[in-house]
Amino acid sequence: RRLELEKELEELKRDFDAKKKELNDKQELEEKKVENELNEHAERSQKHIEKLVAERDALLKRREEKKQEYVEQENCMKASIDSVSSEIQQLSREFEAELKKKEDEIEEMQLRLEKQKTRRKELEKHFQKVDKNNFEKQQEENALKAVLELEKKAMALLDNGATQMQKLYRGVRDRKLVKKLKAK
Repeated sequence: RRLELEKELEELKRDFDAKKKELNDKQELEEKKVENELNEHAERSQKHIEKLVAERDALLKRREEKKQEYVEQENCMKASIDSVSSEIQQLSREFEAELKKKEDEIEEMQLRLEKQKTRRKELEKHFQKVDKNNFEKQQEENALKAVLELEKKAMALLDNGATQMQKLYRGVRDRKLVKKLKAK
């Protein structure tokens, strides 16, 4: 019976070894399969990581480019602001100078206007005097005309009176002469 048992044990060992081998083969197969899957997964992960790193690097590069672009734009804007600021200051100075010039012109015009007003008042006074003098002159001329008229009338009266006296004198003389002649 020992032999049988040994045979059986041998068979069991062979079955066990076969099963063990089969299980080991399955396990190896499973391990290879898992290892392959892990390797594939690792490769995919590595590719994905590389892709993500590449994207990150591209984004970092793009961010750096944008940052540089923004710095350039900022510098350009600062230069533009400085330029505009200096232009504003220049225009402000020019405006102040022009304003001062215009204020001086206005002040000069106001002085001239005051002088003209003063001159106008003087002229108005002068013209009032001239008008007064003209009025007085007109009155004097009217009075003179009246005097001349009176003198003319007086002369006419005198002439008429002289003529009448001459008439009388001649009449008296001629009558005396006629009387003398008649008396002779």
